[in-house]
Amino acid sequence: MRILFVAEGISPDRSGGAEISTREMAMELTKNHEVIVLTPAYGRPAGLESASGLKIFRYSNRFMPAGSVLQQKFLFFAEMARNLAQLAKNFRPEIMHAQNLLSTPAVSRVANSHEIVSVSHIRDHRFECFTSKMACRSGDATFADFARCVDHKLFALSFPYAKLVTRSIRQSLVGCGRAFAVSDYLKAEVLRKAKLDVRTVHIGLDLGRISEVRPSATVTRYAHDPGSCVVYVGGLHRVKGILELLQGFATVCRKLPHATLFVAGDGPDRNAAQKLIVENDLKRNVILLGSLSHEDTISAIKASSLVVVPSLLPEAGSRTVVESLACGKPILGSNMGAIPEILGNAGATTAPHARLIGQAILTLLEDREKLAELGSLAQERSRAFDIARTTDQIVEAYKEWLDR
Repeated sequence: MRILFVAEGISPDRSGGAEISTREMAMELTKNHEVIVLTPAYGRPAGLESASGLKIFRYSNRFMPAGSVLQQKFLFFAEMARNLAQLAKNFRPEIMHAQNLLSTPAVSRVANSHEIVSVSHIRDHRFECFTSKMACRSGDATFADFARCVDHKLFALSFPYAKLVTRSIRQSLVGCGRAFAVSDYLKAEVLRKAKLDVRTVHIGLDLGRISEVRPSATVTRYAHDPGSCVVYVGGLHRVKGILELLQGFATVCRKLPHATLFVAGDGPDRNAAQKLIVENDLKRNVILLGSLSHEDTISAIKASSLVVVPSLLPEAGSRTVVESLACGKPILGSNMGAIPEILGNAGATTAPHARLIGQAILTLLEDREKLAELGSLAQERSRAFDIARTTDQIVEAYKEWLDR
């Protein structure tokens, strides 16, 4: 089968969850199929390259997605569509697979004009107000929603433009007619907004590679009590629940003064987080690790006693949760979105409020038997997210769509 992936980025150039998943999925498919990934050059030489057996076609794009809103949404993806059409003529793929919703307009347009089966991979639920600064919950966002989520209030004036972009993406998704969603929760959200064939394929991981990563020596060295070591992995964004976690952890430290929280990540609310650390006298108990490489992040998770994912907004499919399961670690997650679905019985959930988060962490850290039980269940649960299994599900869907 000839498959063309279309992505805004791929690891290690960009190391977000979508970029890492794109590479791992492409590498697994390459074992039995011919795969090319189309992605911007981002300052690297344009053209076809081979990296670890994976073919990547880098094209020169004059417009960066981190530029102005106009560049990000129209000029950048117009350039993507032009290069995609040229590659499609030469490669002649049977499947054209957009690796996120923002690549879907280019894929839908080019695939339909060349009579190629097109597929969109939906990884988040932000159907309204698609902009780089937006984090609305699913559903039709109002102007008030938009104004609350943007960093600068003047940016709220672009609300009509954001709605136009959203409508374009939704129409392109329907134009594809086929999609993968990373959770049943997300699938239901998609089907509330558009009519198309959506298949749930959870995030897949290379479990063998994760098993080879060793626990972080840094985390082990600075943990006051290895049995009370909590790790948060994610951006320092308010919507991720980091501020609620810090407030809740202050109550934990009053009863367990040797508990340690390691924060792996960075973001725009770092100053607010540091202020809370000072106000709650947590300098000794909270260590900000900053942004880590993917392997170092896995290493930090492996050195923990408990991983906390306190998202305030519904997560469509948390890679942090899946990777923590693969590390065999107990997890306390938000009870919103897809987190309960991914955890199954292999973790605990709570409403993302500071007091409740603190109580839940304290309860788990004081019950070592429960932590051990959740760790064993996590290891068992992780088998459902083996990359070989999830890729087989993708291939079966490809075959069915091609047969039609």
